[in-house]
Amino acid sequence: MTELPGQKDRAGDLRELSDPEFFTRWAAVRNRLVQTPEGKPGHSEIKRQYEAVTAEYHRRIDGGLAVIDADD
Repeated sequence: MTELPGQKDRAGDLRELSDPEFFTRWAAVRNRLVQTPEGKPGHSEIKRQYEAVTAEYHRRIDGGLAVIDADD
C-alpha cells in the first residue's frame, strides 16, 4: 500500500505529529477513504487508518489540544 503523507506505522505515533502535520494526514486518509469504494483493494486498510486517525482527532479535540476559535 502506498504511504500517505505523514503516515506512521502505529496509531500511537500519530501523537508525535504537530497539529498541522496531523490534520494534513487526517485529510489525506479521509480523502483516500472517500475515493476507494468498499470492496476495492485496500479499502479495509484505509478504513482502519481512518479510524485510528479519527480517534486521535477526537482525543485532540476532547482533550483541548487542538486550537479552536471559541468566539464563533
